[in-house]
Amino acid sequence: MPDDVGSGEPTHDDKRQPSESRLTDHQWPVSHDLSRRRSGFSRDAVDVQDVRATLSRLKPLLQHRQLMVGGHQASREGRLKRSMTGGDRRHYTVIAFGDLNVDLVLSGMREAPKFGGEVLAEKLGMHAGGSTANAAACCAQLGMPTVLVTNVGDDSFGDFLLQEMQRYGVLTTHILRHNSLNTGITVSLSTPNDRAFVTHLGTIDSLTAADATEELLEQADHLHVGGYYLQAKLRPDLPTVFRRAHELGLTTSLDTGFDPAEEWDGGLMEALREVDVFFPNETEAAGITGHEEPQKALEALAGCCRVVALKVGMEGSMATADGEEHFAPGLKVPVVDTTGCGDAFDAGFLHEWLAAKHVEDCLRLGNACGALIATAPGNAAHLLANRGAQALLARQ
Repeated sequence: MPDDVGSGEPTHDDKRQPSESRLTDHQWPVSHDLSRRRSGFSRDAVDVQDVRATLSRLKPLLQHRQLMVGGHQASREGRLKRSMTGGDRRHYTVIAFGDLNVDLVLSGMREAPKFGGEVLAEKLGMHAGGSTANAAACCAQLGMPTVLVTNVGDDSFGDFLLQEMQRYGVLTTHILRHNSLNTGITVSLSTPNDRAFVTHLGTIDSLTAADATEELLEQADHLHVGGYYLQAKLRPDLPTVFRRAHELGLTTSLDTGFDPAEEWDGGLMEALREVDVFFPNETEAAGITGHEEPQKALEALAGCCRVVALKVGMEGSMATADGEEHFAPGLKVPVVDTTGCGDAFDAGFLHEWLAAKHVEDCLRLGNACGALIATAPGNAAHLLANRGAQALLARQ
């Protein structure tokens, strides 16, 4: 780790990185242009009482269509109300709230090493990592304006991570620098079929609920949280963060990641009650539910939140939503590195879900994003630009 670590509390205004006007300079796709999506509402022409009456009449139909329409119903009504009253000032599609760390990736190994032994890796790479940051990079490359809220150290690794996030088009104005903690770092050992990690937490566990300010939440459509089990300081108050996000009109999603303690709790069920979309993989689902069989794990998780999207590796993905189950098969690609595939799935699923697509369409694009990421080492979010995942899906 770097030696240039100081002391004291995290700095804010003097250490916050400039956004370099990325949002205003970049032309985002029309499908995620929030100003255009809301341009049909005129505050001068709309009678609020009439709209409320219409919403009341439409409520049974909207409830019937919840499987087809992504998002939290109360959140959508909240957004409509803000639009009519002039209170909607949304700048981001996604707030990614959680972990960011350096990934040192050793890939091209036939098998993982055993203690007392040694294996050779064909490639070594250094990338921006962390479940939340990976998902943020993929969301941005898919065309969704995304801001990352996290902390890094005031060290060379922190500098590297800021540059990498900006390179992927992620807004970095809410990445703060600590001068008392090292930047978190993970060593990833990746084989074609699986991976293992060794992590030094550092700044990864420094984020708290206070970092999810109301001012920030009011600027976005969706809040995604990753790396749940690595963030002990955040976990107790996360249900409150999700609840406040809903009150402000956002939808929410959660990817827990692996629990290093393998206790699989930490108040998770309470948090899931405030979550719209839950993204476990089969290992995590088995740990949480006690069911090794993915189908049984999915059934056990059904009802814990609005949508459970279960990632089952090369087999694809399955979901339960509003009492119905769905499946989308995996895509055949040459696998190089599976690091970050699950996070790419999250981004692909959200891209379709926030566009009100059917759950099976969400699963398919999620699978395509995960498969495409697997064809290159490290954080390969750039492969998702220019509709790369959609093109892969069309070729299958």
